[in-house]
Amino acid sequence: MSNVTVALSAGGSLALRMVQFCPDGDDGVINGPCMTEPWWPRRNGFIWFLNFILAFVFPIIPWELFFFLPATFYILANRAQKNPEVAKGRMTHLILGISLFLGVYAGGAHPLGLIQAFQSLAGADGICVVHPPPTAIGAVGPPFKLYYGFGPHAWCSLLAIHVIAMCLCGWFFIYLLIKDRKAAKAEGRKGLLKSFMPTSGDVRTLYFRCGLAFLVGGLSQAAPYFAEFGTGYFSSQLASTGGYSKRPFSPAVTENLSAWSWILGGIFFFIKYATTPPFDPIQVSAA
Repeated sequence: MSNVTVALSAGGSLALRMVQFCPDGDDGVINGPCMTEPWWPRRNGFIWFLNFILAFVFPIIPWELFFFLPATFYILANRAQKNPEVAKGRMTHLILGISLFLGVYAGGAHPLGLIQAFQSLAGADGICVVHPPPTAIGAVGPPFKLYYGFGPHAWCSLLAIHVIAMCLCGWFFIYLLIKDRKAAKAEGRKGLLKSFMPTSGDVRTLYFRCGLAFLVGGLSQAAPYFAEFGTGYFSSQLASTGGYSKRPFSPAVTENLSAWSWILGGIFFFIKYATTPPFDPIQVSAA
């Protein structure tokens, strides 16, 4: 299959540049960029298995919904402050929610690409096997594929920083969950979720955790696109198929708006944390 450009709208606003399939036994280094089906085993064994998983995980991430997360947490926090005994969405529920989300999404899922991230920083294909750098007209191919021959590239290096940053942030939230669990068990809490529920509903705790989660997540997610400035980023790429999802219905602007929503949300929550007076934590029910 030769390289071919496929326009997906009358104006060419969403498009895929389909690279060729890799010849048998080729890793894409000698014959240039190419793609494979994820179930075609490669010579790198364990790393191929991790990439196989990521090839199916990241295209289904709801980037569009992520845009609304910072505002959602702030609206729910306001409601919980006005009515601390609300049945669902108490301050302790929200603190547990943001902690679980970052612990699982960042600390659990992103380590699948950690080895590949360090490979990218060393100049190899690395994490770009799953997320190759987009062209001026969008992604280099469809989702659920693996790509070879795209490293080294600034996009790959910044994507590697994203993976490492998300892992570190997620592991910190796992540490916070472990601390919350110890405090909850000391109070005799039982049940899977209740045993991880924080013992106090201090809104400053929620502000801090939301600020950290959204700022680290937003900055590191936006970072790879910084490498695309000057390559048609403002003229065509933002309206083209996103480099993360490679979904025809998800232009790059959705991935960028989600990232900037998180960045602004993170800054906002840190400002709220810094300007909210400390108070003695109120012991609340975990029900």
